[in-house]
Formats: sequence, structure tokens, C-alpha cells
Amino acid sequence: MAANADDGIVFFIDRRSAVSGAAGAWGVEIPPVDQLPELRQMSDMAWGMWRRVHPSGIGLGNINYFVEAQVVNTETRGLITEALDLGQDHLVAVPEWPGVTWDIESQQGAAMLGSANGIAIGYFLSQHKAQLSGNKYVHQVQVYVETKGGFPYIVYHVKDAPEEGRKRSDQGKVMTTGNNLKGKL
Repeated sequence: MAANADDGIVFFIDRRSAVSGAAGAWGVEIPPVDQLPELRQMSDMAWGMWRRVHPSGIGLGNINYFVEAQVVNTETRGLITEALDLGQDHLVAVPEWPGVTWDIESQQGAAMLGSANGIAIGYFLSQHKAQLSGNKYVHQVQVYVETKGGFPYIVYHVKDAPEEGRKRSDQGKVMTTGNNLKGKL
């Protein structure tokens, strides 16, 4: 895991659950729960990293992206495949950069946020509203590969939620391609 405070990016690299990581490292099928670290949730670890790059607490609200590098989770990869097929182009493989971008209101975007890889981001944003200077939300989800046949990357685009009663400016967008992050990654 890494974070870029200036550009507001949290990177997830080689992400796995505490149970999965311990099982692999210890060579056991099911690790004893009492031997696992107490801090187990990815949202909590991400908050720790985000807080670490903001030692004074200033700038915590400058969160713009969560990047999942080389997603290996089979459930999430299956959802990506289904989401690509649902799109207007019925894609059969994840495209190279800039890939495909879905609005969070679309079935594809909602599926990515609710996936095993995305759910921690929702928790991160909802659990730390006060520290983040207000309500933030994922408004788009971008999926791409670096090279054809490689593991997918997922980028969750974050912005401030509109004030209560106001319509979001991105509401109704479904599928676009974009070059939003290339200069920052």
C-alpha cells in the first residue's frame, strides 16, 4: 500500500485479506484467528496510510483516487468480465489504458464498488467523513490493463458529494473512456 498526498491517491498493491495473507505466509489452509493482527480491515489499513502521509492532519480531504493495482481476486475479475459484457460495446477483454470508465450509478460501477476489492473504499469514505472535511463519494470507476492479457487495474474516482437536495453533475453518465490519471500514475 502507498499514498500520494499531493495528488490525493491511495494505491493498493498486492492486496489480500489478513486470512489469505497469513494462510500463504504460514503455509496453512486456515490460520488461527487469535494469531492474526487485530487490524484486519483494508479500509482501516488504508486510513492508517492516508493519515501517515498527512502527519499534521492538514489536507486529509484531498482524496481523489483509489488505485487497485493488478487485481488478482477471482470474484472481482469475474465481475469485471460481466461488466465489460454489459456495456454497449460488449467488450471481451479489459482494454489497455485508458480502459473503460463507468459512472457509479451504472450497474457496472456499482458492481465494482461492491466487489471484494471495492468495498473497503466505501468504508474508508463513510467512516472518516469528519476527518475528510465532509461527505465524499466514488463517482466513477475506471478499469484498464497495462498490457494486453495483464491483470486489471481499477481506479475509483472520488469527489465531494453534492449538498443535500442538489443533483450530482455526473448523474446519468454510464460509460466513457478517459485519460484522467495517466500523468499522475
